[in-house]
Amino acid sequence: MHPNPAETPVPKKSLLGLVFGLLSLGTAPAFAARPFATDDAGTVATGRYELELAAEAWEDSAEMSLGFKHGVTESMDLSLACGYAALPQIDAQTGPLELGVKYSLLPERLACSAAAAFGTQDYALNLIWTAPLGPLTVNTNLGFETASDLSENLLTCQICGVVNAGFLELGAEIGGTQKGLAFWTAGAKYAWNESLALDAGIRGEWGEEAEVRATAGMSLSFQPRPAATGEK
Repeated sequence: MHPNPAETPVPKKSLLGLVFGLLSLGTAPAFAARPFATDDAGTVATGRYELELAAEAWEDSAEMSLGFKHGVTESMDLSLACGYAALPQIDAQTGPLELGVKYSLLPERLACSAAAAFGTQDYALNLIWTAPLGPLTVNTNLGFETASDLSENLLTCQICGVVNAGFLELGAEIGGTQKGLAFWTAGAKYAWNESLALDAGIRGEWGEEAEVRATAGMSLSFQPRPAATGEK
């Protein structure tokens, strides 16, 4: 899931909102491989932390999210995330806190993740495969999701291709459920340095009355220095 990851918008009534919210539960690589909802198989290095800020907006709608991830072992990381819907003001609300765990089955190739939102029945399971093909990396996700406001469960699938051009990554993704294609995203990420990355993109629905959103965010990776100890 995003869990976008990393991104973690407030639950929506629309299928697009549900997909965006649940795919990001606990997976926002640095959190989901922002600006995409599709996760990659990498986990946060042991002892390191990752902080992600993101926003989505278009016309009279706006959402923000905050995610935090910690590498617990070489194979596992834990994440916390929360979203806030700012516009329209009549629907303004803070989403539930979401907890996610990701475990690497094959380093940088195959992983699984699970996430759930506190105080709700929302949860998601995800299987993640990453295939490097030279400068192109293809991430594929297969998942299962359920949400309190839907009467049925969803089987999800996403695929994302990212081209690495040094400090710049360019990519596109598509995703959907057993009902058909649900969303697409096109975006880019710029590595300012080894710790800070900035991203931006456009995502939308499939269909005649497709909703489109602009998204932007930043992710910061760091490792606290051990406390200095005086010599005796």
